[in-house]
Amino acid sequence: MRSRSAPYLLSLAALVAAVVVRSLLEPVMQGTLPLVTLFGAVAAAVWVGGYRPAFLVAVLGYLACAYLFMEPHGIIGLTDLGRLVGLVAYLFKRRARIKGED
Repeated sequence: MRSRSAPYLLSLAALVAAVVVRSLLEPVMQGTLPLVTLFGAVAAAVWVGGYRPAFLVAVLGYLACAYLFMEPHGIIGLTDLGRLVGLVAYLFKRRARIKGED
């Protein structure tokens, strides 16, 4: 029997790997495409556990990448309209991919 927490743990491991890879790419990317590695983590989460772990990975991934790679660094808040619009667009795009509408 498969544990209920296994898909979440595997999904979070994919998220950690995606953030580490993005961190390693930061010297080359220099702040561009801060969410690019999250697509693979969300896809892995859907594959191993469905939409619930994928939604968790999408939200936690956005928060981690916003904190680490988006200007100003070290801030998660949605203090400007651009960041808020970016979050909404990101979440709608994730929803479409998770549901297979893309």
